[in-house]
Amino acid sequence: MRYIYRMQYPEAFDELLFNSKKEFDAVAPKVQTAYCIHRLEAEVNNGGFHQFFLNSSGEYVRETLQALSAIGAVGTHALLERAVAIGFPEGYPAEARQHQESLADFDDVANALNPLDVAFFDYPEPLADLVNDYLAAKH
Repeated sequence: MRYIYRMQYPEAFDELLFNSKKEFDAVAPKVQTAYCIHRLEAEVNNGGFHQFFLNSSGEYVRETLQALSAIGAVGTHALLERAVAIGFPEGYPAEARQHQESLADFDDVANALNPLDVAFFDYPEPLADLVNDYLAAKH
């Protein structure tokens, strides 16, 4: 997957899916970072933070927070932290695979997350530019 560093985000990541955390862990950190941002964008833009949490992407919350920090997306990182606090009032599960069972009540959470969805849709940070700069940087 080394070629992916020279490709532009998000196109190079549109078809990239991992069947397990083990597969995810086997790729380079830059690929992991871009993958997490891509999944965040795809899920939130399609169905909000609730969808991000409910789908398999919800298993990557910690990694997505790290990815946002890595690319310097401070505002989006704060949005995701707030969303996690709403979706998982008891705290994000220690075992990430339990994210679906740990997600708080559907209707209440979806409604409470709506203002954060709207804030995300405004794209206060140029995520694609930040990811591409991160991919291009020598680390």
